[in-house]
Order: sequence, then structure tokens, then C-alpha cells
Amino acid sequence: MWFKNPFKSKRNLLYLFPLAFACITLFPMFGKGMFMDGVLYAIISQNVAQDICGLWSLKITESLYPHFNEHPPLVFALQSFYFKHLGNHYWVERLYSLSTIILSSYLIVKLYRLVCRIELGENPSPAWVLLMWISVPVVNRCAQNNMLENTMLVFVLGSVWAYLKAQLFTSINKPFNRGWNSYLWLFVSGCMLFLAFMAKGFTGLFPLSLPIIFTWFYRLVHNRSHLFDENRISNVHSLNHAQDKLQSSTRIQLDFSYTLILKIVSETLLMIAGFVISFSVMMWVFPESVDALQRYFQKQVVGSLAQVQTVSTRFKIIGDYILALLPMLLISVFLGWILFRRKNANKNGLLTKLKSEASSFLGRPTVKWLLLLSLSGVIPIMISLKQSEYYIYCVFPFAAMAVVIGFKDYWLAWEKFLLNSRKWPYFMVFICLVFGGWGFVQAGKVQRDKELWTDINSMVASLNQKEGDSSLVLGSFRALKDDWYMQAYLYRYFNITVQNYRVPNDEKDFKYFLVPKNYTRDSLKGLVPLNREMKKYELWQKNR
Repeated sequence: MWFKNPFKSKRNLLYLFPLAFACITLFPMFGKGMFMDGVLYAIISQNVAQDICGLWSLKITESLYPHFNEHPPLVFALQSFYFKHLGNHYWVERLYSLSTIILSSYLIVKLYRLVCRIELGENPSPAWVLLMWISVPVVNRCAQNNMLENTMLVFVLGSVWAYLKAQLFTSINKPFNRGWNSYLWLFVSGCMLFLAFMAKGFTGLFPLSLPIIFTWFYRLVHNRSHLFDENRISNVHSLNHAQDKLQSSTRIQLDFSYTLILKIVSETLLMIAGFVISFSVMMWVFPESVDALQRYFQKQVVGSLAQVQTVSTRFKIIGDYILALLPMLLISVFLGWILFRRKNANKNGLLTKLKSEASSFLGRPTVKWLLLLSLSGVIPIMISLKQSEYYIYCVFPFAAMAVVIGFKDYWLAWEKFLLNSRKWPYFMVFICLVFGGWGFVQAGKVQRDKELWTDINSMVASLNQKEGDSSLVLGSFRALKDDWYMQAYLYRYFNITVQNYRVPNDEKDFKYFLVPKNYTRDSLKGLVPLNREMKKYELWQKNR
């Protein structure tokens, strides 16, 4: 039979939990209104698809970022295919974001299963990792707002997955006695890093820390079957012996041997080679990319370090990271509390159990290297005072894996309890249908900036402008030059460009003018009002 039922295995029903949570949190995804950066990115992709600007000479409008050098162009190139083949509908960028979220979820499952071949013994379902990942608020905001990090995460996950695949063919005590597959996967890992860089920039390069982090925690395990056991160890004595050996390896002091240093260096160089060769091929195929990336480096990297400040302290990003981890940790501890209370009502015993689990959590090598990997994507951002929680979006899948594996006894017990019950799948399906249906009903409705959208709809009605109509240019005074939301929404959804000039007859003879509410009447001579019923703006027409 060509179709395989994904829920044939009862354990696969656990994926209903992250699916239901996604339906609850992402139901506004296909509504109108978006974080401004996401609207601007959609406009750029739309312009690339319509050949209004080139891939290496990006622009938004003539007044708003006529020369856009803030980011590399890979996301805009990929998203432009959606606009080119699906048209200029409001949902195109949202469908693109949804595609990246689905692909990221698939890669998280694949990567987690590979990690579980390192963490000996039975491990919880990947469904819990997806649930913990989706529970991070910034993940939902990125998914709903067409952020570049959605695409960058796909390539970051691909890079880490390729690196771990390389370890399947590597003997840790003989770094050069590896199969050709190992070299290939390390090279692919570097290529994925290049794509992550071209999606958002330097924030996607933190997996370069993998060779030293991974080797550090498994440096004394000389038999790779202890790392990647195909058959899973079923004998309890053998399992305990293997885990003791693995954990004891992390208690050794700094004792890197020459062989292990060679392993770290060789793997790092192979990943860098994949990055550099990919970069060289791009420069050979697209010579103009050199100037474009130089402009990006000067504008975004150098400019951000020297001029831009969005936070008062460099430690703000660490606080954002810890706050994002709290829901995962609290849910895991809450599960432990529920399971313990079902067996034992002794509160003192509960505290002892929690202390034991905390010690076990920090003692697992897999947990340590996953947390360190996620931190390697957070700490470098402290260099700049321009910080945002979006910058660390890509580290949370690894933190989610660390939490689920660290508290795996709780998650496995909860999983066993669920699999012995028959009623919860129907409840999860009900939630998916209700909130999924609610999201479908809300599609096309305004979800944010409702007052602004009221003015915009009134404005376009006065101009008889509809979605997909030919371009229309409004003259506007300098007082509106910083009203980016209004300009972005008008251009993205109604193809209306706002040109900012000081007085109506300054440089161009516009037919319509958009001015702030109750603007000085001395500057409006020769104009007649077309719509003065809006809350923030007034629309005037030249008297001919």
C-alpha cells in the first residue's frame, strides 16, 4: 500500500500534542498584520520576483530603503519563488514561513533520533522535543511574522545533523582513520553553515563550535559503538556500565591529547572548507555578490557594533535565553511532581527526588554538550549592544533536546501513562479541529494594528485601489517619513508607494497627497480633501 498510516504506531499519536499546541498558538498566522520587519522582507521578496530589484541590489521603495544592505539575500531569493509561482497574495509569505517551520520540525525529529543514539538507554519520543520547542514564545513570533530566522534554522539544523552523521564513520582515538563518508558529511556541514550565513548572517555560524564541544564530552570513549549503538543496549548491567563509563569521561580534567586536538582541528578545518568553497563558488557565479556583502558587512556588522544600541546591558540576551528555558524546565518539574504525588505523598521525599533529578540532569554528557551548543549561539551576541531575542531563535531546538533528555525519566513515565490511556487522542484531535478551524475562519482578517488598518482600508476605498491593482504613488510630507508601518502595508498589500516631499509642488506633480491628521493648512493650498474621516491621516487631492 503506497500510503502509510503515520499513527499505526500508538507512540506516533504523541505527535498530536505539539500539533495541538501549534494550532492553538499559530492560529493567527494567516491573518493580516505583521511585525514590520516581516512585511519589509515580504516586499523585498516580492520586488525580486517582479524584477523590480536585483538579488544583489535589494530595495523596498524609492522612499523606504531604496538601497537595502541590512541582510544577505538568500531568504529573499527563496521566498521570491513563492511570489513568482503563487502570485502576490497576502498569504504567500505566511505559506513560506509555514513551510520552513514544517521542515525545521522534520529536521528536529531526525536530529533528535541521531542524538538518542548517543544517549544510551530508552529515550522519550521526539514529540516532546517539538512541544518544548514550540512552547518558546519567540518561536511562535518568528513563525507568524516572516522572520529570516525561520529559514536560517533549517540550515543550522542541517549543519548539526551532518556533523553528527560524520561521527558515525569516525573513531575518536584515530581522527584520520575515518571513512570517506565522514569527510563528506563534515564538508556538507560547512556548506549548510554557508547557507545559514547567507540567510541571516553571522548569528548562524555557532555550530562551528561542535568539534570542540562534542569531542570534549566524549574524548575517552574509544569505541564508537558506545556513541552510536545501532541495536540499543538491552542488558541492564551492560547499559549501566556503558553509562558509567560515558559519564566518568566528563569528570576528567583538561587532558586533551595530541590525537584529540588533531580530531578537533581536522573537523573544524573540513567544516570551514565547506563554507569557504561554497563562498568561492558564489563569488565566481555572482561576481556582484562581493560588493553586496561588503555593503552588508559595513552597514549591519560594523554599524551595529559601533553605533546601534537597543539594550542597556550586554547580559540582556542571557536573561532572554534563561526566561525562554523556564517554561521547559517548569513543565518537566511539574510532570515529575505529578508522577511523584501519584506514588508518594511525602513532601520531603519529593524535594530529595527533585535534587536527585537536577544532579542527574547536569551530569548527563549529552545534556551538557547540547546546552553548550545552544550557549555558543547566545554568548557571542553579547559583543554588541544591539540585541534581540530573535537573534537566538536557532538555539532553542538544542535546549529543548537537552531538557527532554535531562528529565527523560519524567517524560518516559508520562509517556507510558498516556499510552495506557485511550481517551486523550480524541481530545487532542478535537483541539486540532477547533483551533485549526478557528485559524481557517480568521484567515484574511486583521490580527494586529487594527486602527491603522481601518485608516488604510478607508484610504484605498477612496482611491478605488484594490489588491493586485497597478501601482499608485501618493505624495506625502516629511512628517510621515518615519511612519514605516503605514508605508509598508500600503505597498505590500495595495501596491501604493508613498513619496515623501516637503511641500506639494516640491519635485513631482502628484494627484493625491497623504498628510497627518490636522496638518498645517498653509501647506495644503491648491488641494481639496478627499477623505478626512480617518483617525491618523487625511487624504487630499490636487484641485485641477
